[in-house]
Amino acid sequence: MSGRDALRARLDAAYKEHPDDDGGAGAESYWRTMQEILGEAEAVGDTELLFEARLAYAWALRGKSWKKSSREIFTEWLGLLRQCLLTLRAEPDRICEEHVVLMWNQFTNILDIFIRLYPEPADRVHRLIDELERQCPPSRHEVLYVLDMFRMKIEARKGNVAEVERLWQDLRLRPRPTKHLVQDGSAAGAAAVWERLGRDDLAIEALTPVLTGQIPQREDRAYGDYLLMPYLRTGRLDEAVAAHQSTYDRTGLKLESIASHLEFCARTGNEERGLDVMHRNLGRLRGTVTTVEAMWTAAAVALLCRRVTERGLDEEWVWSCEEEGCDCNVAPLHSYAELGGERRWSALEFARKLDEMDGTSYCSEEIMRRLHAEPIVEHLNIPAPDGEPAHRRRPRLTPHLTAATTDELRDELARAHELDLRWKRVVHLQRLMQNAFATEERDALIDIRFAYLDELLAYGPTAMRPDLFAAFTALIRLHDADPERLDSKPLDSKPLDSERLDSERLGSKPLGSKPLGSESLGSERLDSERLGSKPLGSKPLDSEQLGSERLDRLWAAAPVVLERALTRATVHAVQIRELIDMLGRHCRPGTIDLHHLRWYAVELEVRCGDVDAARAAWATFESLPSCDEYATWSTVLRRTEWWLDLGLDDEVIATVGPALSGKDGEEILIVPYLRAGQDAKAREIHERTFATAENPRQVAAHLEFCALTGDLVRAKEIIRGTLDMFHVYYDDTEFTFDRLRPCAAAVLACRLIAARGLDETWTWPEHDCCPAEEGWTYARLATDYRTELNLFALRWQELTGSDFHVRRMNAIADARASV
Repeated sequence: MSGRDALRARLDAAYKEHPDDDGGAGAESYWRTMQEILGEAEAVGDTELLFEARLAYAWALRGKSWKKSSREIFTEWLGLLRQCLLTLRAEPDRICEEHVVLMWNQFTNILDIFIRLYPEPADRVHRLIDELERQCPPSRHEVLYVLDMFRMKIEARKGNVAEVERLWQDLRLRPRPTKHLVQDGSAAGAAAVWERLGRDDLAIEALTPVLTGQIPQREDRAYGDYLLMPYLRTGRLDEAVAAHQSTYDRTGLKLESIASHLEFCARTGNEERGLDVMHRNLGRLRGTVTTVEAMWTAAAVALLCRRVTERGLDEEWVWSCEEEGCDCNVAPLHSYAELGGERRWSALEFARKLDEMDGTSYCSEEIMRRLHAEPIVEHLNIPAPDGEPAHRRRPRLTPHLTAATTDELRDELARAHELDLRWKRVVHLQRLMQNAFATEERDALIDIRFAYLDELLAYGPTAMRPDLFAAFTALIRLHDADPERLDSKPLDSKPLDSERLDSERLGSKPLGSKPLGSESLGSERLDSERLGSKPLGSKPLDSEQLGSERLDRLWAAAPVVLERALTRATVHAVQIRELIDMLGRHCRPGTIDLHHLRWYAVELEVRCGDVDAARAAWATFESLPSCDEYATWSTVLRRTEWWLDLGLDDEVIATVGPALSGKDGEEILIVPYLRAGQDAKAREIHERTFATAENPRQVAAHLEFCALTGDLVRAKEIIRGTLDMFHVYYDDTEFTFDRLRPCAAAVLACRLIAARGLDETWTWPEHDCCPAEEGWTYARLATDYRTELNLFALRWQELTGSDFHVRRMNAIADARASV
């Protein structure tokens, strides 16, 4: 057998082991085989077989893992295809048509990957398309059609509607290709493009040929869900319902279809159906957002979860691993508030990176718009499901634990104390709860819930706040439904120990602050007090308190839970209001339980930006008997901050100004004094206190004063000294509500510094999470801080339903200097 014949035989044998075929070898071994064959083909030197071997090896690279970046694979893949292209141009008669088509198909696969799956910068995609167009013979009309289609898609990713429409209109005049793309899938892709660009008319037009049979539809495909939102937005409600009903329970939905159903349900008052769809497809939603389609789907998940929490439907649910023998340490218990927040930030972060690559802001703006989308129809009637919705089914037993009976669960509960790390205990307790849900065991479940609550309370104020809120709310709901059930002593309880108290004290220290004392007046101080030193209105959470009655333990935890939920973005205001209402029905005689609830009711209305509601809530609080715990200096400052947050500067000066004169915390009145025309008093306080400003409200006051009075040299000093205050992750873990105003003040100051020609280049100092970075300017910092301000202010809008603080912070950031 000649070398050519032997190579031919090896290729044919290898094709039978393709990993996509049943019983084929793994992807890793397949590409290694093709790599060996390619080496043999290069040695043989037969042009046609070498062309084929390069194509085969290039396609097999999909099974090769990379070390640092997907570019390792695609650089090699593109290099092989470019060699094929050069061979084709040099010896076109030596290459069969089948292999030429396969080569162009692989190029189109790479373009699709660069646009949707492993996004590359738009200019690089355009350069590749231009290169392929130059290398493509004019006679290959179908290839040129597909290249223009990808031009349209990359421009759509940038939000360039005019260019997308120009290309689309040109493509409509040309014959549809029969090679290089699947016609029904291509039409669906075009519909998705137009839906995301807000052109519902063109989305419907793009897919109509498939729905009417002009373009053949593959038997295993359904595309009606691509038009769910276009139908809904154009008032074609019957068609929207029909499209949803015919596709929502299909298996194997693509991410874009899942996103369409979730948004449809969220915007038609069918949140329960949306949860059914989401739970049917949880396997597609796990993991981080790494593709364009996952970004759109994550935004739809976040929107649905927001609507669920707004309607008071949030609850704990199980998302467990399904693999037997799995040794993962993933917590299975979730809430929709927690999932919505996580998906929200993941979608926005991916969109931000995509926009940086493309030089636009389209994706970030469109994702944010979808996150804030409101119902189109308050409630659209849809047929009831045939069976039990997926989210209402009992979870399966966790593969990590066999405990299922009451005694077995209690034995495992006792073992939880032996685990060395808190996270391990949390995961273990969640798995016990999962098994209790699966078997409908109730007695041991209550003991497990209290142990779980203790572990969550022991975390610092940043960690697992939605989990804490959900766990606490679940216990309060049990008590509200059956007050006698929780009154008995638990069979086993573990008091908060010294380790737990130390953890809370350490976790509540604000960024850039001194040890918590009279100088630090932020809300985090009060959270620390709850579990550490003297709390407002209750004894410390010692073993005597937590080891006695269950109800006492809940009331000890109540102010901590509310504190954390109102300090950082955690859950929707509707959920907090519901919790306060439930607790209000069970206040204990002879305590100040009601004081706690009414205090936090005021803070809730302040977060919502409702001046009248806040005034009414405060009047209700003041109607209670006097209480020493709420007459401390720190609480006087806190309620002063509330009214300043609501913009009631004149009232604050009149009512609190004299009491604050010369005392710690007086600097929060600097800007109100300045705006009231008391410039000398404002400057005297500023000069006396600016050097010691450390917490967010102090920094905000001094920075805004400097910006408004034109003292931009000192503003630079303050900004450079407080960089860590805004050096935070873009998620819900660090950024506190009281950082909104200093962030807005920093935008104002940096903007004015740049505008007045005082900008300079400087180096961001080294931080625990990253090295020093050169090339910073105040203009760049203004842009970054503006992004940060919008992200976090809009997050509070999502959770309160009010844009009050968004408007207020933007007004501060865009203010003009008084001199």
